[in-house]
Amino acid sequence: MIRILVSTGVLIFSLLTNFQSTQASPAILQLISDQKDLICDFFDSSKFKQTPLATWEVQEGEKSIRLYDRQSPASISLDYKPTRAKWRLLTVTTHDSTGLPYSQMRMSQDCEIRAIRRIRYNNFGRPVQIENLDPVSLAIKSTEPQNPRLEFSEANGYAIKSSPALVALIDTGVNYLLPEFQKSIAFDSEGEIIGYDFWDNDTRPFDKDPRSNPFYPLHHGSTVFSVLARELRIPGISIYRFPANDLCKFEKVLEHIERYGTQVVAMSMGSKDKNDWLCFEKKAKKMTDTIFVVSAGNDGIDIDQTGIYPAALDLANIIAVTSGDKFGRLGVGSNYGVQSVDVLVPAARIAVIDHRGTKVSASGSSYAVPRVAALISRFLQKNPDSTVKQVKDFLKFRSVLTVPKVTNWGWIPDPSDDYGF
Repeated sequence: MIRILVSTGVLIFSLLTNFQSTQASPAILQLISDQKDLICDFFDSSKFKQTPLATWEVQEGEKSIRLYDRQSPASISLDYKPTRAKWRLLTVTTHDSTGLPYSQMRMSQDCEIRAIRRIRYNNFGRPVQIENLDPVSLAIKSTEPQNPRLEFSEANGYAIKSSPALVALIDTGVNYLLPEFQKSIAFDSEGEIIGYDFWDNDTRPFDKDPRSNPFYPLHHGSTVFSVLARELRIPGISIYRFPANDLCKFEKVLEHIERYGTQVVAMSMGSKDKNDWLCFEKKAKKMTDTIFVVSAGNDGIDIDQTGIYPAALDLANIIAVTSGDKFGRLGVGSNYGVQSVDVLVPAARIAVIDHRGTKVSASGSSYAVPRVAALISRFLQKNPDSTVKQVKDFLKFRSVLTVPKVTNWGWIPDPSDDYGF
């Protein structure tokens, strides 16, 4: 029933022969070219042992097969969904001889390649771009930058100017190549972005989160940035890519933010493990004049009972926010807590611009954060000597009690207006 064309096998190996391991590439080519049934129909260990990859180890499971080299980190992973016996989607992922993710192919039931992605790296082993390949010719159809240099766009007569860092956004980064974003970024006197990538340790906080799948990285920071930029209205957003691989670097992140005198920090992130946030807590506690607007999360739970951090941290300068609809009702899946969550704002199906520059909609407490952060920053621009307590008092003044009560202060119907200042 399931077959694979000879041409498909050849194309697969044309891709795989770019492996850095000269021993691994011909062996993998031989495997898929001559033993096609091992890939799509069934896996026979005795047949596998007759291929040039006979020295490779094999791990078989109900949903996957992993082949790996004993001499290097090179490997092939075959992942069948929902199961090997009744699969509808096959994903073939390769790692090169250095262990880096190299290519990923998605194949349909007829064993035809539907999509191919390949990652290109620099000499330091960092991704430079993701290439989308044509499934037939393997020609590069398009590329997606992963760590590009800043290129200014002066469309519509707009020129980049230095500006103070009014709000710091800590997230997965931002696509700073988009012209519509550049006019809202905080730049220093040298024309450089104020901010830093504490994940890759460089000055390019570009939007990407490769943890789930390096070939299809998630993008979150750009959509959050778009809301913050729209409601802040003026330039002044510094950009930080959070240190996912070492959360204790948050101390360094906050030190960098402190250096620029930024009063408001927007953080649409969190976890259930309080230990993840001990280093953040230690530093944030000392920054008594800085306001941290953080997300309550989207697990549909009461975080008074099951803490989500940093929202549930007992710090005077944290404001935890959650998402609701335009009628003041808690958003679907949004977390709540009359002690741990301070305020609810409309953030359901809110208009955003994603990392591609496409206008879409999004929902959740992640998008409540930039709305409240922008409101606080606008208030501070008019009332620059205000203390953290005075900012909180202002937000309480703006809040309307909800029934049932799900937050400490209540609901702000429209955080985009300047009512009250």
